[in-house]
Amino acid sequence: MSGTSSRPPAPIAVISPHLDDAVLSCGQLLAGQPDAVVVTAFAGRPERYPELTSWDERAGFKAGDDVVAARRREDRAALAVLGARPLWLGFPDTQYTDPPSCEALAAAIERALDEVGAELAVMPLGLFHSDHLLTHRACLEAFRRQRQRRWLLYAEAIYRRVPNLLDDRLAELERAGLCAQAVGNWTAGELVLKRQAVGCYGSQLRALARSWDGGYGDAFECVNPGFFDEPVSEPAPEFDLRDRL
Repeated sequence: MSGTSSRPPAPIAVISPHLDDAVLSCGQLLAGQPDAVVVTAFAGRPERYPELTSWDERAGFKAGDDVVAARRREDRAALAVLGARPLWLGFPDTQYTDPPSCEALAAAIERALDEVGAELAVMPLGLFHSDHLLTHRACLEAFRRQRQRRWLLYAEAIYRRVPNLLDDRLAELERAGLCAQAVGNWTAGELVLKRQAVGCYGSQLRALARSWDGGYGDAFECVNPGFFDEPVSEPAPEFDLRDRL
């Protein structure tokens, strides 16, 4: 993104499945957007924590810890580095409870986007985790009902390096009549800020290091998001992300 690029009249909103995905995946985009908002789908505290989950144990938590409170503190600190702010939806992570319906999540996302007045929304591709896929599908529902907004999509960090996942998801979107094109150029300063923000998620970096071959290195890199807002069957409009960002 060029430092002389024009800026949108309203904040952008990045939809994040969990309390780290938006920053790990496209923190550089947030760094270039003053007053951006991250809408996190699964940021709610469960009525009662179950026994310590495998993921939370790998993240360094212990039985009795208020994991959501700790992860929200990490999220708030990371977003402060980027000049962004959080909007946490009340759905608990599905490692603690059953997932909401796609319709319920889509409606909550729509309300959040209306609340912040976002003219540009950014959704995850939903490459691997069931919460990511549900968030992606809910965003698609919001996209279909809220065509007045521009929409970008991003490939989630770590998962985007798994062979075939990204290509398969893009092919699925194309079969559904949606085209995606890579956009975006980032400054060195935005990448520096992203890396500083990623470092705020100590618990999740710890869990990723213990869970994935290659660890969390991909989260510190930049991958361009894409946009789609027209059916494949129609001519693609001339569109430069720098006109919006």
